[in-house]
Amino acid sequence: MFRHCFRAQYKDAKVLEAIEGLAPHLESLLKEDKLFSATAFEYDAGNLFFYWECPWTGDLGIEDVFPGLSPYLYPWPGEAEPVYYRPLLECYHSYAPAPDEEPAWKRTAHAEPRGMMSVMVPELMSSYIFWHYQSQEERPGDNGMDLTIWFDGNLAILYTEPPKRRIANPRPGKLSTNHTPDDWNDYIDLDFIPFPDGELYHLARVILTRSHGDL
Repeated sequence: MFRHCFRAQYKDAKVLEAIEGLAPHLESLLKEDKLFSATAFEYDAGNLFFYWECPWTGDLGIEDVFPGLSPYLYPWPGEAEPVYYRPLLECYHSYAPAPDEEPAWKRTAHAEPRGMMSVMVPELMSSYIFWHYQSQEERPGDNGMDLTIWFDGNLAILYTEPPKRRIANPRPGKLSTNHTPDDWNDYIDLDFIPFPDGELYHLARVILTRSHGDL
């Protein structure tokens, strides 16, 4: 499976209507089995986040899934040519399906994804990555089928879909150890910079989401 998460910043709020208008396009890609899911989020002052999943038989880029939005976006500074989307780096996935496991990723009902934003303490990002990689490879699938975490610098976005879906008979991970702590938050919460309201996570707003459960 190919998973992607990109960030953009908009200068014109008409982009929100343009994104909503892409619903038939996403449904067409789903019917052709080129996607498993796609979601666009808005967060805070003009930030957009785009998440999508493709089967191993063919990957799709941002313009394939969410075309025609660049006229509404700011180019990222410091680039020789206009760049409107910044790819986020994957920190964690609860499970990476093998090709024969991918059919289970087709949703059978409408999903309501959550995009949870957090800000990491820069010097503790290695701690956060360490704990999550250990969990990922000691307990594959323990956080369900859909949980992933992405970084843009020390800004993190956590993607999930409640209620948690489980993969049957997950394959073993790369680690045979068992060091992932049960008191997880006692370790992880120290890695965050609280928002001004004291919260460690803020929710992004779903603009558009589509999966096979919507067809």
